[in-house]
Amino acid sequence: MNIALINELAKLFNKLDIDTESVLKAAGTKWNFIPFVPGLVGGHCIGVILTTLLIKRKKLDLTQK
Repeated sequence: MNIALINELAKLFNKLDIDTESVLKAAGTKWNFIPFVPGLVGGHCIGVILTTLLIKRKKLDLTQK
């Protein structure tokens, strides 16, 4: 989610003519900043999480809209 969020923010910054790298560099001066950079979203756990959510949805008898 964090990479997806920074991807969306990077698009916004681009339209506002703001340099994303400068924003990330400034944010990095905060002690609790976790650096995420725009890029591909995904990873090894995507399939596991999706399967878990689908099983839970079935147990709760939820349908997709």
